[in-house]
Amino acid sequence: MTIAGKFGLAALCALAIAPFATAQQAAKVTVTVNNVANANGTIRGSLCPDADVFAKAECFNAVNASAPAAAGAVVLNFADVKPGTYGLAVFHDEDNDGQINVFSDAFAFGNNAKDLPPIFETAALKVTGDLKTETTLFRMVQ
Repeated sequence: MTIAGKFGLAALCALAIAPFATAQQAAKVTVTVNNVANANGTIRGSLCPDADVFAKAECFNAVNASAPAAAGAVVLNFADVKPGTYGLAVFHDEDNDGQINVFSDAFAFGNNAKDLPPIFETAALKVTGDLKTETTLFRMVQ
């Protein structure tokens, strides 16, 4: 076999396995959000890879998922999540304005962290493959 033939075979093999390598790198993160008070609005969540902007407006420009609200529990599905550590922030956008209002919207963080202000390390999820987790909404003002 010639050198060109060897390289051609190697390139063909690399192309053949590339879709499988990509599929293994991207993960699905499934978050069950508990304590949803009603069916008004939308449950919105973000996986934020940056501790400096975690739980700030910029965080909601990261990896996002949303689902219609339903009393009880709602599942958020984050698709194509790259391996890494992410702070999870979720809120119940009852008025569907796309903005979190900490004085009226219920919210939650990864690992059911209740720190206010939220701490990235406490709410962080390590994504190495598909992951399922739960969190529970709470309100700052009861």
